[in-house]
Amino acid sequence: ASPTTTSMRLKQLESLLEDVEPFREPNNELEQYPTGAHLAACVLTEAHARGDVDGLVVADLGVGGGVLAIASLLSGARRVVGVDVDPGALQLCRDNCDAFEPPLRPRLRLGSIPKDVARWNADPEAVRAADERDENDDSDDASSSSSEDLDAVEKETRSGDDEPKETTEDASPLRADTVVMNPPFGTRLKGVDVAFIRCGLKVARRAVYSLHKSSTRAYLERHATHVLRAAKADVLAELRYTLPRTYAHHRKESVDIEVDLWRFEPPADGVVGGADACSDSSDDETEANMEVTAEEKERRAGIELKYAGERNKFGDRSGGLERHPGRGGRGGKGKGARAAEVFTGGRGGRGGG
Repeated sequence: ASPTTTSMRLKQLESLLEDVEPFREPNNELEQYPTGAHLAACVLTEAHARGDVDGLVVADLGVGGGVLAIASLLSGARRVVGVDVDPGALQLCRDNCDAFEPPLRPRLRLGSIPKDVARWNADPEAVRAADERDENDDSDDASSSSSEDLDAVEKETRSGDDEPKETTEDASPLRADTVVMNPPFGTRLKGVDVAFIRCGLKVARRAVYSLHKSSTRAYLERHATHVLRAAKADVLAELRYTLPRTYAHHRKESVDIEVDLWRFEPPADGVVGGADACSDSSDDETEANMEVTAEEKERRAGIELKYAGERNKFGDRSGGLERHPGRGGRGGKGKGARAAEVFTGGRGGRGGG
């Protein structure tokens, strides 16, 4: 697509996402922060432009309120699966999807990342069978997929227990063509950001799109390629993520954080390296703990120069800077019928009207 067409699609998609409600009761331990409409639109615009969304299966790890899952469906994904450890987040995602006309229907699964996902994908034969089923599935069910799983989530979230329950209805492998996510940055739990990347590489057949602090850029490139064995690890854009005051310990009304939009490709042989869980092993050492040798400084400078052109790539608003929508708004009624026109050209009759 031409730059002009891509910019138009970005703005259309952002408009459709503006009324997606953020977390109602954010959990600090889970580092739950809202992903705004502009940031989500940037992620899916890039993924769509590279042929990683339209007609494919997309998984949103740490789905939260569902803005990336919704953006994936609006961008033409054949099926979207959202995973989160927080039952309240899954219910919010469902409410946000129901606000569209007609309602969007991602498949929602209750589980922790990476622990439960690793358990679901523990059987290689089952994983291969899941891949074969997806390859042979030509159905276009993005707007109505797996409503029975949504009913199971609704029952679980209303059970009265604070602790998330293991989902007995579906422990099948979690596989997708593309993974999208805005994972925790690792301020509460060291290594959780790379644990999400590793999990994404084990789920994705094609690519993982993920947002991470720009300050971790040099570390992530080295870790992804040398430890996790990613076939590719590229920064597609540098953005600024404006986080609103969310928790009691926050003193400022908002804080700007520079973030990178990464695209990772899984290893060609499917064997992802690294440890299974967040740990303080040598594989998960941080940049701060590394000895900054002259060679390391030169390597980091080379990475910064390599991605210098990606700064403010989405220059349609304040240099492409993210702004939290900060409004509950209209609830998105009537937007579903317009959604098919954003990227899909109306294919498959997803809007139904």
